[in-house]
Amino acid sequence: MRSYLTQTFTLPSLRPLCLLLTAVLLSWGSAPVEANELKRPMQGVRNLGMGNVGVALSYDENALFYNPAGLAAVDAILVGFPMVYEVSQDTIDLASDISKLSGDSSTSETVSTVMGKDIFFRTAPLDINLVVPFGEVFTLGAALASEIRLELSARNPVSLELSFGMRADAIGVLGFGTTINKGQWLVGANVKQVQRCDVPRLTLALGDALSGSNLSDSVGFCSELTASKTAYDFGFQRRLASFSGAKLTWGAVAHNIGGMKFDRADNETNPADVAAEYDIGLSMQPDWGPVRLLGAIDIRDVSIANEEDTYCRERRSSDC
Repeated sequence: MRSYLTQTFTLPSLRPLCLLLTAVLLSWGSAPVEANELKRPMQGVRNLGMGNVGVALSYDENALFYNPAGLAAVDAILVGFPMVYEVSQDTIDLASDISKLSGDSSTSETVSTVMGKDIFFRTAPLDINLVVPFGEVFTLGAALASEIRLELSARNPVSLELSFGMRADAIGVLGFGTTINKGQWLVGANVKQVQRCDVPRLTLALGDALSGSNLSDSVGFCSELTASKTAYDFGFQRRLASFSGAKLTWGAVAHNIGGMKFDRADNETNPADVAAEYDIGLSMQPDWGPVRLLGAIDIRDVSIANEEDTYCRERRSSDC
């Protein structure tokens, strides 16, 4: 379970059928294939609050990361400095438990407190987005962002071990979107550069971690971000005929066309190359008088080419 710092909103009283339909759509959209979360950088706060959907529902700066076709629907200049702070529920619980420990707590009490907790932290210390529409002809977008993810847990109470993993990304994106066939089709493309430092999750004995002996060799910290080759995204969205005012849109996007192949030192395996990813999605924004609903479904990585690049696969956690 993860907690997000995000915006909240309330809906007016809705008819039971509308509530049921929305619940089904949002719950489906919040569960990626095989219930695994792809470790995709720069996930939008608004999108995370809706189950991380966005393939057919990206009409703002987040289109640069979910589906560039959504840029074509932006009708005003957007300048954004979003702040993202994401932690696991275990991190919140652990902070609360540690605050309750007294100053004379024994080592065994401290170890017992941290044992079995999975600490996850994600933040975007730099995120600048700009989207500029040029009338109804086309829209340009750009983003410069960085993101840091950290995972830490303690295992084996007899001989304490620390499990650690991290990833740091620096990303630059330029995007383009336009409409065709009188606005029924939205198409868009991105070109992006990703620099990455990736330390796969590994286990260290506490003694080695505290002594620092050969720690850098054991953990394999990279001294600088590793540059990738340029990658491309292409996507489209199709506005369907309105069914009882449902305003249906479906979309598809190909991320990292040709794959991202990182430069690595000899005999190194990380950062791992990233295969192309193909996503499809459906959104519904019915306008039934005073009632406004929003529902979306995404199916990510339909070819399952990136199934090993997920939190659940890497952690083998029963909670995922």
